[in-house]
Amino acid sequence: MNAKREQTGQIEVGFTYLRHLGPKIEHGAVRLRFDSFQPYSFSSSVIWAGNENFEKYIQAGVERALMEKTGSLENTKVEVIEIEFDEINSTPHGFQSSAYAATCAALLV
Repeated sequence: MNAKREQTGQIEVGFTYLRHLGPKIEHGAVRLRFDSFQPYSFSSSVIWAGNENFEKYIQAGVERALMEKTGSLENTKVEVIEIEFDEINSTPHGFQSSAYAATCAALLV
Protein backbone atom coordinates (compact mmCIF):
# COMPACT_ATOMS: atom_id res chain seq x y z
CA MET A 1 0.00 0.00 0.00
CA ASN A 2 1.47 3.32 -1.01
CA ALA A 3 -1.58 5.53 -1.45
CA LYS A 4 -0.87 9.20 -0.86
CA ARG A 5 -3.63 11.15 0.82
CA GLU A 6 -3.95 14.90 1.08
CA GLN A 7 -6.05 15.22 4.28
CA THR A 8 -7.02 12.75 6.97
CA GLY A 9 -8.83 15.33 9.08
CA GLN A 10 -9.15 14.81 12.82
CA ILE A 11 -9.12 11.24 14.11
CA GLU A 12 -8.09 9.14 17.11
CA VAL A 13 -6.64 5.69 16.58
CA GLY A 14 -5.52 3.11 19.11
CA PHE A 15 -3.40 0.06 18.39
CA THR A 16 -2.03 -2.73 20.57
CA TYR A 17 1.01 -4.63 19.36
CA LEU A 18 1.70 -8.11 20.78
CA ARG A 19 4.32 -10.38 19.28
CA HIS A 20 5.26 -13.74 20.73
CA LEU A 21 9.00 -14.35 20.56
CA GLY A 22 9.47 -17.79 22.02
CA PRO A 23 8.87 -17.54 25.76
CA LYS A 24 8.76 -13.72 25.68
CA ILE A 25 6.10 -11.31 24.45
CA GLU A 26 6.89 -7.95 22.87
CA HIS A 27 4.20 -5.39 23.73
CA GLY A 28 3.28 -1.78 23.07
CA ALA A 29 -0.10 0.00 22.97
CA VAL A 30 -0.91 3.59 22.05
CA ARG A 31 -3.86 5.85 21.33
CA LEU A 32 -2.91 8.75 19.07
CA ARG A 33 -4.84 11.85 18.02
CA PHE A 34 -4.19 13.14 14.50
CA ASP A 35 -5.13 16.50 13.00
CA SER A 36 -4.02 16.87 9.39
CA PHE A 37 -5.33 20.45 9.26
CA GLN A 38 -2.41 21.54 11.49
CA PRO A 39 1.33 21.72 10.71
CA TYR A 40 3.41 18.75 11.82
CA SER A 41 4.15 18.48 15.50
CA PHE A 42 4.51 15.62 17.94
CA SER A 43 3.50 15.85 21.59
CA SER A 44 2.41 13.65 24.44
CA SER A 45 0.06 14.12 27.37
CA VAL A 46 0.69 10.73 28.99
CA ILE A 47 2.47 10.03 32.26
CA TRP A 48 4.80 7.05 32.11
CA ALA A 49 5.27 4.65 35.00
CA GLY A 50 8.61 4.66 36.77
CA ASN A 51 11.68 5.52 34.72
CA GLU A 52 10.33 4.13 31.44
CA ASN A 53 9.51 6.52 28.64
CA PHE A 54 9.33 5.28 25.06
CA GLU A 55 8.02 8.49 23.47
CA LYS A 56 11.00 8.83 21.13
CA TYR A 57 10.18 5.35 19.76
CA ILE A 58 6.53 6.29 19.32
CA GLN A 59 7.60 9.43 17.47
CA ALA A 60 9.94 7.39 15.25
CA GLY A 61 7.08 5.03 14.33
CA VAL A 62 4.74 7.93 13.55
CA GLU A 63 7.32 9.76 11.43
CA ARG A 64 8.29 6.62 9.52
CA ALA A 65 4.65 5.94 8.62
CA LEU A 66 3.97 9.55 7.63
CA MET A 67 7.05 9.67 5.39
CA GLU A 68 6.26 6.31 3.77
CA LYS A 69 2.56 7.01 3.23
CA THR A 70 2.43 10.77 2.56
CA GLY A 71 5.98 11.63 1.53
CA SER A 72 6.45 14.44 4.05
CA LEU A 73 6.20 15.67 7.62
CA GLU A 74 4.66 19.01 6.62
CA ASN A 75 1.14 18.36 7.90
CA THR A 76 -0.48 16.48 10.75
CA LYS A 77 -0.31 17.33 14.40
CA VAL A 78 0.11 14.11 16.40
CA GLU A 79 -0.53 13.72 20.11
CA VAL A 80 -0.05 10.63 22.25
CA ILE A 81 -3.16 10.62 24.42
CA GLU A 82 -2.97 7.18 26.01
CA ILE A 83 -0.59 4.26 26.42
CA GLU A 84 -0.86 0.81 27.90
CA PHE A 85 2.35 -0.21 29.63
CA ASP A 86 3.18 -3.76 30.70
CA GLU A 87 6.08 -3.75 33.17
CA ILE A 88 7.35 -7.11 31.93
CA ASN A 89 6.59 -7.20 28.22
CA SER A 90 6.55 -3.61 26.95
CA THR A 91 9.50 -2.78 24.72
CA PRO A 92 10.68 0.22 22.70
CA HIS A 93 10.12 -1.78 19.50
CA GLY A 94 6.60 -2.71 20.63
CA PHE A 95 5.69 0.95 21.08
CA GLN A 96 7.34 1.96 17.80
CA SER A 97 5.41 -0.77 15.98
CA SER A 98 2.08 0.16 17.57
CA ALA A 99 2.60 3.84 16.67
CA TYR A 100 3.50 2.91 13.08
CA ALA A 101 0.39 0.75 12.74
CA ALA A 102 -1.89 3.38 14.34
CA THR A 103 -0.55 6.03 11.96
CA CYS A 104 -1.05 3.80 8.93
CA ALA A 105 -4.61 3.10 10.08
CA ALA A 106 -5.32 6.81 10.51
CA LEU A 107 -4.23 7.42 6.93
CA LEU A 108 -6.56 4.70 5.60
CA VAL A 109 -9.86 6.06 6.92
